[in-house]
Amino acid sequence: MIKHLSILVVDDDLRQADLLAEAVTRMGHRTRTSQEPEQALELMKSQSFHLVITDLRMPGMDGLSFLRQVKELDPDAEVLLVTAFASVGSAVEAIKIGALDYFEKPVNLAWLEAKIKAIAEKVTLKNENRQLKAELARAVPQVKIIGKHPAFLEVLDQAGKAARSDASVLIQGESGTGKEILARFLHSASQRSRAPFVAVNCGAIPENLVESEFFGHVRGAFTGADKARPGRVEDADGGTLFLDEIAELPLSLQPKLLRVIQSGEFCRVGANKVQIADIRWVAATNRDLTEMVKKGSFREDLFYRLAVIPLKLPSLRSRIEDIPLFVSAKMYKMAAQYGAPAKEFSKRSMQALQAYAWPGNVRELENLIERLFFLVPDQMIDLNDLPQEFGDFVEQVEKADPNSLQEKVNKLEKQCIFEALKVSNGNQSEAARELGINERTLRYKMKKLGLPSATSSG
Repeated sequence: MIKHLSILVVDDDLRQADLLAEAVTRMGHRTRTSQEPEQALELMKSQSFHLVITDLRMPGMDGLSFLRQVKELDPDAEVLLVTAFASVGSAVEAIKIGALDYFEKPVNLAWLEAKIKAIAEKVTLKNENRQLKAELARAVPQVKIIGKHPAFLEVLDQAGKAARSDASVLIQGESGTGKEILARFLHSASQRSRAPFVAVNCGAIPENLVESEFFGHVRGAFTGADKARPGRVEDADGGTLFLDEIAELPLSLQPKLLRVIQSGEFCRVGANKVQIADIRWVAATNRDLTEMVKKGSFREDLFYRLAVIPLKLPSLRSRIEDIPLFVSAKMYKMAAQYGAPAKEFSKRSMQALQAYAWPGNVRELENLIERLFFLVPDQMIDLNDLPQEFGDFVEQVEKADPNSLQEKVNKLEKQCIFEALKVSNGNQSEAARELGINERTLRYKMKKLGLPSATSSG
């Protein structure tokens, strides 16, 4: 985490500005002070600041005008407002237009230090995300990867390392989490990127045609085979074969698939000639293959051949911080595609999106954005524009103050984590599996929610 923030303190009372700057400096951060908003804006033109702490009421320029100009100069700069009790209403208005938070005089230094620490964590995540995006842009400009949640970034990091090898990869995750996008990233970041990427949906092929689909056939191999045809294995030679919904692969074909994974050897249906294919294997499923192995519906040897490097994509509901990123990216893509202005979501409608469970994950979110892009006539999408399934969440947001919805989400997360730890006797690895997240994400959420982290890992 970044340890030393660059902070600008703005207050027309020089003594107050110096006292606050001195306290912040003792926390280990670099500070500059300014008595005039105009002077502060000039400073920002020549120097970047992570945080601006400003009095709301100053002569010459009111705090809201100053805030707007700060955000115009540097949208990434966070703003904390210092206010007297009488101006709390204005402070709340300032938060609506971009301020992070406000605090009343006299300053509570413990609160301020905690808030600055949270900003440092946010800045660190932003920097890591920018760096990751830059690396991805250099490696795979054609694959759009979106996300900043630690669990998602960890999966991307593992995928980047996996791309350097030819080891088989098994991608697990709920339907709609982006398993094929991750598979395409693996291919594009590998040495095979100029060779074919071939995707096969194992659940969409009739069982009597599965073998022919994979391995091809010779003329006359079966009724209707009036000419020879290569299969997906031949099509993917030299590149990557992506086996989507691998759990749906019939047991009858699993030994033959295992053979080609182990040796590269296969035969077309109806032929005796052995052919060789050089393939990187990536499989994906939304089902628990280990349970299927136990029940005998999936071969254990095939499972271990496919899961040399296992990757698990988190659900969208476990990474709600990424929802605004997805919304923005999809909306601008739609706007560019149809030559129309991008629509925006109001703060309240975004809160409802972040409270929703998203059973269909990213795919469901993208479908919703497309629907709203075409059906909502206004530029701003508000609560009443959301479909019927958001009814309960719309009601929550309408009744909530600006912070209570997030508090409810945090309370629910804390309760779920507590119950999972209780069931697993404090074992974090088992609790993480029970919650459908990885252990790193569990530790992150426990720290974020203030839960003790002294429980054991298995």
